[in-house]
Amino acid sequence: MDHQAKKNYHLPNRLGFHYFPNCLHYTEKDIQRWLPTLKEINAQWLVIQSPANRAVPEDFIRNLSASGINLVVDFNFPLADEIDWHDLELLISSYGKWGAKYAMLNQHPNQQRSWSNSQWSNPDLINSVVKQFIRFGEICLENGIRPVFPMLTPGGDYWDLAFLKIALSQIKDDAPLAVQNNFVLSTAAWDWGKPLDWGVGGQESWPKVKPYKLPEESQNQLGFRTYEWYAPIARTVFGKTIPILLLQAGTAGDPQNPETNALPSDLEKLLAIFRLLKGENVYDALDESHLFRPITSDVIGCCFYLLSSKSPNLPACQWYSADGQRLPPAQAVFITEQNNQDKKAKAEPEEVSQPKVNFRHNRYILIAQELQPETPKLLELLHPYIEKFRPMIGFSVGEAKKSAMILAIAPAFGTEPPEFELIKNNGSLVKIIQPGEIPAYLKEQDYANQ
Repeated sequence: MDHQAKKNYHLPNRLGFHYFPNCLHYTEKDIQRWLPTLKEINAQWLVIQSPANRAVPEDFIRNLSASGINLVVDFNFPLADEIDWHDLELLISSYGKWGAKYAMLNQHPNQQRSWSNSQWSNPDLINSVVKQFIRFGEICLENGIRPVFPMLTPGGDYWDLAFLKIALSQIKDDAPLAVQNNFVLSTAAWDWGKPLDWGVGGQESWPKVKPYKLPEESQNQLGFRTYEWYAPIARTVFGKTIPILLLQAGTAGDPQNPETNALPSDLEKLLAIFRLLKGENVYDALDESHLFRPITSDVIGCCFYLLSSKSPNLPACQWYSADGQRLPPAQAVFITEQNNQDKKAKAEPEEVSQPKVNFRHNRYILIAQELQPETPKLLELLHPYIEKFRPMIGFSVGEAKKSAMILAIAPAFGTEPPEFELIKNNGSLVKIIQPGEIPAYLKEQDYANQ
């Protein structure tokens, strides 16, 4: 039986990339080259590097953001250095005004190489990371940007699962509610040369795993499914699901660490991840009886490493050459997609043209993609409305536009998602509210008593 039951809503687009591994490709020419490429492959996430001493050009940020791409600004400053908070706040303020959606500060805080010797031996190391993240998170949220907790190295010199549990507990104790309610986790999506379902189910499925010890016939978090080990820790600490962003997918290890010499994932594995992100049923190419577990709904995006690069050390990882030509990963995806479309066209009879109508649906509840992990809670709040009107429910602006009445649920901070602008001038009756306004809206419309 297929693991993906038929649904009356569409999965959000979770495909993304890491842009060039430096800060040298932000010109108008670069926009003209890469924006059509991102649209062609239907990517909706892009991680970009920000310099410490200047901003990424405004036009670059605005053009990508206006195209519906979720920009993740990576301030990958050396952890061992002091942060100039004044300059960082100016950068974040600019990026927020220009449309960036997410930002993260530093990576691999559980690795000794990220710190000086004296800093690494500090017993308050995790506390210092948390304090830095809270301050960063407050600045981000003041400017309409969601903060992303820094990516840990799976395993790591400080066991990542222990580091994460302590750090999240301190965030729960010390961070303002705005930060607790709006931050995003990140995990490395390296496959470590193992099958894609390695470690699936997390600690609950593999309870014998101990720090730096892997019992025989057991599996651990050192695989693509690292996020399935982190998610339960976050749920235990906060009592709710925390959205997760997968980073550096399509590699076997840390591509930015020259000591690891990480190789790219093989094409079969890369294609499987691509299809899983689309919500497809995917069978293991090496074992056709094995159906891969779907990527869980708390994953809001997955960014492959790397869109492109001019570095001679990374040619096997990149999807496109520096002049925009498709390389093997992109070629494999487009060939596979075309084959699937051809098969679908042959299998489905031609549709009989129907007379056009103004709207296909009567009502549609459109949930912002950022709120996708909170869908069960939102639907519970909206139960009286759903019971009365039996609306379509989903995350697709395209489907929502086919409805006469659209009830749109927007995030509880910052500005409305830019895609919501597409439904306002559609001829539909549109109501946009935030999750906290749902009870009052139902009471005002007297839906709660229907």
